[in-house]
Amino acid sequence: MSSTRMFVIGLDAGTFDLLEPWIKEARLPNLKRMIENSAYGQLESTIPPVTPPAWTSFMTGVNPGKHGVLDFFAFDVNSFKNILVNSSHVRSKRLWDLAGERGKRSIILYVPMTYPPRMSQGMMISGIPAPLHGEFIYPKEMGRDLEEKLGRWWIVADGDKFMDFHEETFLSEIYQTLETRFRVASYLMTKEWDLFVWVVMETDWIQHYLWEEKERCLLPFYIKIDGMIGHFMESLKKEDVILIISDHGFGPISKNFYINSWLREKGFLRSKRQRVRFQENLDLGIVHRKKESSMMQKVKYLLVKKKLGIDWQKTQAYYHLTGWFWGIRINLKGREPNGIVQPEEYDGVRNRIIEAMKLTVDEEEGMRVIERICRREDIYSGPYTKDAPDIIFTLNPKYYLSDRIGNYIFKKRKVRGGFHRRDGMFILHGPGIKKGERIIGPHIMDVAPTILYLLGLPIPKGFDGKVLTGALEPEMLKACPIRVEDIALDVGLPEFAMTETEEEEIKKELRGLGYMG
Repeated sequence: MSSTRMFVIGLDAGTFDLLEPWIKEARLPNLKRMIENSAYGQLESTIPPVTPPAWTSFMTGVNPGKHGVLDFFAFDVNSFKNILVNSSHVRSKRLWDLAGERGKRSIILYVPMTYPPRMSQGMMISGIPAPLHGEFIYPKEMGRDLEEKLGRWWIVADGDKFMDFHEETFLSEIYQTLETRFRVASYLMTKEWDLFVWVVMETDWIQHYLWEEKERCLLPFYIKIDGMIGHFMESLKKEDVILIISDHGFGPISKNFYINSWLREKGFLRSKRQRVRFQENLDLGIVHRKKESSMMQKVKYLLVKKKLGIDWQKTQAYYHLTGWFWGIRINLKGREPNGIVQPEEYDGVRNRIIEAMKLTVDEEEGMRVIERICRREDIYSGPYTKDAPDIIFTLNPKYYLSDRIGNYIFKKRKVRGGFHRRDGMFILHGPGIKKGERIIGPHIMDVAPTILYLLGLPIPKGFDGKVLTGALEPEMLKACPIRVEDIALDVGLPEFAMTETEEEEIKKELRGLGYMG
């Protein structure tokens, strides 16, 4: 397999729940042709199924407790500040790092959590979050080459343009972004490479904003992408392997679950006063769709930035918003600055919350709210497990989490929209791959070892993911046995310090895309 190249297309938030009916109807003919000659299936995401830990688990083959990325922000318990995460926070080697150590050349385009770019062999254009005016391309001279060949190529999501939502402008922006990045990918695939990864983030953005407009808005967008997939399929060599994956799935939501209000009702949290917050309206760009004035939006953002009105001397547990992470923190003495839970009481308090949440029912809907809940060490393993919330859970897909403390625990959303689900997707096509066979049970951590295997490289012993042997022909596995080696995965690089200007630009980008309030 030494001559095999891997071409990977990431469709952020891609889901068979949306695409499979269109594929069966041949409305996405290239995906249909590909699936008929591929191994494919759902791809389980991380808990929670959100962009930063999911894509980082894809690129590292390990769980968040080992790679260290939980959300767009890390939480500083001493200051209650959210610290913007960048690629230097990824503490485990990425698959292109491992490939580069063996002389393989990679081209990595728009993968989230890759700013600032760092490569040993190849080229990279960082994905979100990345500042427009930062050094987001490696090597720098590649930018001059792209400008000479393509003109303006440095499209980066502009948060300002998304803040005041207007459907026509929004669609124009994401189509322009998609087409520009496609031209970049098409040009760079003519260069020398062994591993090529191109992530399409625009699928996630359009689904967050326009999930209910499937036929009118989503289908035409996917038809455009299907044509791009067809272009790549025709351009690749017959010995190349093409992989299409998503970091998580997607589906409709209709109600908010106010977790801090629930903690207050159950006696685990005490609030000083009722504090009106607007996070639930800012999530997923909904405030933009209400066409409120820019001044009103700025006022709401200032209110969102205020700390929760919590009486810390009488609070055992709380939820702190770091972006999209779903977890509860124990107000532990000696760790939290105002902690009251004694270390010997920690397990008891945590277990009582878990048991109470398991039984939580939305009486209006007659259904349980929590899909899965457990201690952080039951989900993650590794040195960075300690940075995760003490309790981690996933919600019934109908619900979205809010940190607001109000007079209600559940509330219907004015605009229903959509949000992430755990079941993503994968399609694996090429020589030695089974044809037309649905594979059950793969996890996003399995992608990195599978790619390394198909490149003819050994699999690190420390990986959590496994090679997707069920997708491979027995003859290939017999001719090319899996090699597992004791390969160091720890990254010893210092953390990258962004400038204040870069941080503000990135935060504006994330707000505009609906990733933070």
